Amino acid sequence: MAIKKCVNIDCLYTEIPFLDRFQAAKDDGFESIEFWSWPNRDLDAIKEAAEKAGIVIAGFNGDEDGGFSLVDPDDMEDYLEFLKKSIAAAKKIGS
Repeated sequence: MAIKKCVNIDCLYTEIPFLDRFQAAKDDGFESIEFWSWPNRDLDAIKEAAEKAGIVIAGFNGDEDGGFSLVDPDDMEDYLEFLKKSIAAAKKIGS
């Protein structure tokens, strides 16, 4: 099995606009990307940028945006609701 290269485009390519980072990652030989927060981003534009670059979106996170704790029982319902939204977002962008 070959190792596939993935890069977090929120950490690298910070000198260029976010949507241009998909192509930059592809140009540098990465097969997939990941990024951090999704709620504050245009998912349609993200999907289009990835498809245009021919690169896979391996994943994202975003639980920090909700301010919920994965381990605090008081946050369980809110966290699970946010998780459902994150799953829908992942499906929308093909991740």
